[in-house]
Parts: sequence; C-alpha cells; structure tokens
Amino acid sequence: MMQLQLYLTKASSYDQIELFDFEGIELVQSIQDVRDIAKVFAEFTRTFTVPASRTNNSIFKHFYNPDIGRESNPEDNLNFDATRRLDAELHLNFLLFKKGRLQLDAVNMKDNKPYSYTVTFFGDTVKLSETLGDKTLNTLADLSNIEFDYTSANIISLMGNASDVTIGSDTFADSFLFPLITSTQRLVYDSVDDTKENNLYPHEYQNENHKGVDYRDLKPALRIHTIIKAIENQYTNIQFDSSFFSTTNLPYYNLFMWLNKEKGKIDIESPQRRLKASDFTVARGDTDEVGLAQSSTPEGGRFNGAQLIFFKHSKVEYFLDVKIFPSNSDSYNFVLKKDNEEFFRADNLSGDKHPMNMKGNSSEGSPRIDLPEGLYSFHLETTSSIDFDLDIAVKKNRPAKATGWLGEMRTFVIRYTASYSFVTAVEKDASELIPNKIKIIDFLTGLFKMFNLTAVVNNDRVIEVKTLDNFYASGQTVNLTEYTDITESTIESIIPFSSIEFKYDGLETIFASQHEEIAGKPWGTAMWPNRTADSNSDDFLEVGESYEIVVPFEHHKFNRLYDEDIENVANLTKIQWGYSVNSDENSIVGKPLLFYPILPSAEGITQEQIKVVIAPTASQNISSYYIPSNSLKLLPDTDLKNINFYAETNEYSSTPFTGTLYEEYYDDYITQTFDPASRVYKYKAKIPDDILRELKLNDSVIIFDYTFRVNKIVTNFLTGMTQLELINKSNLLSTSDNENDYTDNVSKTYNTVDTTKVRVDLTTRTV
Repeated sequence: MMQLQLYLTKASSYDQIELFDFEGIELVQSIQDVRDIAKVFAEFTRTFTVPASRTNNSIFKHFYNPDIGRESNPEDNLNFDATRRLDAELHLNFLLFKKGRLQLDAVNMKDNKPYSYTVTFFGDTVKLSETLGDKTLNTLADLSNIEFDYTSANIISLMGNASDVTIGSDTFADSFLFPLITSTQRLVYDSVDDTKENNLYPHEYQNENHKGVDYRDLKPALRIHTIIKAIENQYTNIQFDSSFFSTTNLPYYNLFMWLNKEKGKIDIESPQRRLKASDFTVARGDTDEVGLAQSSTPEGGRFNGAQLIFFKHSKVEYFLDVKIFPSNSDSYNFVLKKDNEEFFRADNLSGDKHPMNMKGNSSEGSPRIDLPEGLYSFHLETTSSIDFDLDIAVKKNRPAKATGWLGEMRTFVIRYTASYSFVTAVEKDASELIPNKIKIIDFLTGLFKMFNLTAVVNNDRVIEVKTLDNFYASGQTVNLTEYTDITESTIESIIPFSSIEFKYDGLETIFASQHEEIAGKPWGTAMWPNRTADSNSDDFLEVGESYEIVVPFEHHKFNRLYDEDIENVANLTKIQWGYSVNSDENSIVGKPLLFYPILPSAEGITQEQIKVVIAPTASQNISSYYIPSNSLKLLPDTDLKNINFYAETNEYSSTPFTGTLYEEYYDDYITQTFDPASRVYKYKAKIPDDILRELKLNDSVIIFDYTFRVNKIVTNFLTGMTQLELINKSNLLSTSDNENDYTDNVSKTYNTVDTTKVRVDLTTRTV
C-alpha cells in the first residue's frame, strides 16, 4: 500500500502535516515538456488541501485567527508568515521521495470554523526565483569590490593584461579586462592617410590632435563565472554544482559580459566616491543578531560596514544613523544608495552634520526612515580635499521571541566608525557599470536557454546544472513492463510546433542590423526545421504553432578591419572590433552583451600595433589587446564552438563555424524528439513505491520491446496509479539502446562513406 507523508523541515526537526485520507494528491514531474521546451526551473508543483486538525492548526499557528493564543515554544510565538515558503519533504511509505518548498495559500472555513488548509508544494528549484525575486545584477555586493582606477595607464594595461577577480575566498585569474568595443567611435585602419579620425594605425603626430581609439570610449568586461559565484556568495541557500558551471568548461567559463550600463562613454565627471570595506572599523554591539551580523544569511541579511544587505520580514524594521565630521568647512554631499540607485541625499553640507537620525526625535537630521529590503552603500561628494570621519549606527526592531515578551518589540543596535580621505583620482567598480535592468533570475534563465541546461536539486539541496544531453545520459534504465496496464493506452503525435526559432533578443547594433538586411535573416538565428537545407522540407505539414526560444542578451556581429589604403579589400588586418551603436550610429545600451575576449597571440597570431589616445595631443602604441569574438577560437583549425545559434560565417576567419549553440546543445534533443517517427505514449502503471522513489526524469523506461524517454510523470498517491507520458527512443541512434545501429547521426549532410552518399531510411537506417 502506498502512503504519503508531508513534513515541514527546520534544521534537524520535522513537523508532519496530517493529510486527508480521502483526497488523491497528485504530483506532476517534468524536466522539459515537449510542449514548452524553453521552460526552466520547474521540476514539479502541486496544490492540494490538508485538514485543519489540531496538529495542522499548531503547525500553521492558527492562521485563520491572528489573535489566538500561542504555545510556549518561542518559535511558535510568532504569527505564521504566509508570504514565505518553507522547506518541506514528501515521503513515500516513510522514506524520502522529494524535497521542495511549501506555501500556505488559504484557510477554508465551514460554519465559521477552519475546515482545511490549501497548500502548494513546489520543486526545490523554485527557490531560485523565490530568493532572487526582482533583484538585478547590480545588487550583487561582491561586484562592488571589483574596483579599478579610471586612468589611461590602467585602462591600457587592462586592454592586454586582464586582472584577477576575488569572490569570497576564491580568486579567478584574468577575469576583468577592457576589450576593443567602442561606444561612439567608428574605428578604421589606414596605413597611409594619417588624417582620418579614429585611425588605429600608429602614425606619428606632432602638435596636432592624435588619432586612434580614445581610451575613454572603452568599457570593461567581466567573466560571467564571477557573477555566478557572487550569486552563490550572497545567497547562501543557492549553491550550484560544477557539472556545467566549471572553470574547465571553456565554452561557458571563457564568456564575459560587457559592462555597458549607459549609452556613450563612462561618466567620470562625478565627484562621488563610495566608501569601501577597508574604510570601516569592526562593528560593536548586537553583532550576533541576524541581519546585523558579519556573516551572510539569506534569511536576515549581511553586514560588513561598507555594505548593508537587508531582507525584510513581517514586522521587522531597520533604521540608520549617520554623523559626519569633516576636516575643514568646505562643502560636501552625503548619498546613501540602495541597489546602486540613489535612495537618500543630503546636499550642501558643511562642518559636523547628522544627516540621518535613527531616533527620530532630534532637531537635526531627517526623520528616521524604515529602510526597505536592499543592498545599501555609503557615498561622499566634494570638489575639495577633505578627510572625513563618520559615526554610523544601525538599529533593528523586531517582535520578541521569548516567552513573557509577547507583543513587545525588541531593539538591537550596532555601531562602528569610518574614515575616508577624498582624492581626485576617479575610482569605479563593476556594480556601477554592469547592466542594471536585467534581473539575476533572467540572467540565469538566459544562460540556461543558451546552453539548453536543466536544474535539479539533489538531497543536499545543491543545484545540479547539466546540459540536457548530459542530464539524459546520466540516467539509468528501468523496466516497468510488469507494472504497466496494457488494457488501455494512447499514442499521440509529438509535433506541437510547425517551427522553432532560436535567437537573441538584442540584435539592434549596426553590423547585426546590416547582416539581416543583406542576408534576409537575423544574425546568429537558427530555425527548425531548416527548410532551406532539408531536401524533404515539402513533406513537413504546417501543424502546430510557431515557437521561439529567445535569449535575453545582446548579440553583436563584430567587424574585422582591413587596411583602407590598400585597394584589395581581402587584405585584412588582425584587428577585430565591436561597435555598440544602432543603424544611425547613435550609441545604444541594448541588452547585456556576452562574448569571448581573445588575445590573438594565444593562437600564434601577431597583432598589429594600434594607437590609443590618452589626451588630445598624446597617445600610446600597444601591440597586445583583447578583441571580441563570438567564437571560442579565432582560427577554424582549433575549435569551432561559438555562441551563434546558426552556423554563420565567422567574422575573423571568414569560414562557417559549425559548433553553434543549436548544434552543440539542442540538435540531438530537437532532432530526436520531433522526428516524424517519434510518438508520445501514455500508459497507466502501478509502480511499487521503492521503484517510484528511485525513478528519475532522466531515466530510460523500458515497456515491452520499446525504450522510452520520460516526458512527464503524474502520480496519484491515493489510488497508487501513475500516468506515464513517454517518448519512444526506437528512432534514436544510441549504442546503449540498439548496439547494431550506426553510432553517429547519419542524417547530417557532412557524413559520407568513401565517396558514396549516405542514405537514411526512417525505420531501418541502412547504409
């Protein structure tokens, strides 16, 4: 007999929620439904009701009556916060079946008495969207510690020598650099004409204005792996394994994001400076209180002096007190930023001031402000050389937990100081420059769509991230024939779409736009089925709707320069460059740009010297600099992997690079799943609980003489019946399923045997 148990888990304790004995709880599991192949982070979810029993009323703290008395356990003295999901486990016959998150939706009343609670059980991957919410990339605290001096000498150095980046206790080599991508300048290369603007050729200039690339028109780029690590470091309940997010997985690890927050050049005129962690002393006071502690916690927040991260909960308040003591009477401004956006400002200050008052009863300072959830940082502005001392206090109010204090608010305070000497050198950090309109969850979703990734949370609550092909390859084979009901089943067509388009959302830049005008198709975009390449394209029926997989990133077409003085256009230089403007050559922000920065010398390519302008009448020649690329390598004899979906002609080598995102990460799944010989088989089965517990979504299922891949599993725990939605693998070329099959996909146009074309029959596959 199959029995289901539901537990709320906290630390090592388990609270069992009582279930109705007459309600059939169904659990739907699906990792990538063929009907919605772009959907990620949703392994399973289900809503059901549980009785309003004495046990459940205690667990949900009598949610139906916020004024009812509480138990003596301090943890039970607070109202149940239905705005937060809690860790939960489903057990099958008292053995772990699934871990997830439980949400209380409602209390159902009968005759003005509680009858049942409606709850929803989510798969554990929901904690990604649940934890990250609407937070954007610029709210990641560790990115503000990636600092650099905005000087010509430093930028020229970073053009050819990337700097290391430290996130938490891990350091990642060569992870911050300045690539040859301009925001306003259209670069040229002419070895003879020294009058052309933005000419990279290192001509000699005397007193006249120098030509070349203006260092101020360049912006930095950051390795995306450091962004992943910053997410993990800030949100400790989000931890990824290294299956895909690995330093050895170069198609991922070598990707960088261009830090193009605003149009045009980086603003260096502002006299604003951010106080860093090294400017602050160690806090004293209630430093063990959650939210005021140095350590990171996703429940309460994090404090390190320079940065305050608050995660707000019911009836919790945070207040800030700031006193400033300058070394002279010159004018200055104080700015408090929340999520790198201005939150509070006090202008035209002079002498000792108290701009923020947490008590709210002082004649000086603004009335106290309850700080909303976010990442806070301190900033000073002045045009003078001033030494500053600051006294800062953070106050937290929350409901008491201890018995005897019920209904009372408890207050916790920490105090610390800071010192800062205002200097004229311009300092910038990655959080100021990173695109601030993309949410963290959308950034992750974009990566998952690019590389066709899956996410499954294991029993240690670590998120295992794999490509879909590797996910299925790691499954086991399970024979369910003896448990399957053969009296009734359904076989359906599998093709829900007439076409699938794989593309980037951002294709606004000038060279990408020109490509579409000339080629008649969007840059880097792939279509399935590829009707122009498929000799049997007329055989496809227009069944189903068009479907899009859209990646929320910008996708440049880069430009390899040629020497304009030489009539032969084929005389290309070794210089490739990116241009962030639209068709009218107006600077744009666009979507976040991902690319591979490459030093050509790493592939044995000798670069031409180029001229970098550091002042109107001053410049510097450099011969080593990172150029942007959509391919992992520049030359076709080393590696053809690239981040186009379609095998475009490579901008540098002028040959098609076939290792596209579609070919590497989607082709097998799409080709096999939507093969005309594929079907959706629907069976009913009564699977023993020990097998059901171990059945995974990446397992191959055998029923009679067929091997299937799982599309969906729906289990009713009252009846014990499981509905299996399976896709036949009989048409798939896999040595594990049919050892006599040819081990490659012979339908691809490049496969030949000697000089004879390979012919493929859909059923027998003979050569």
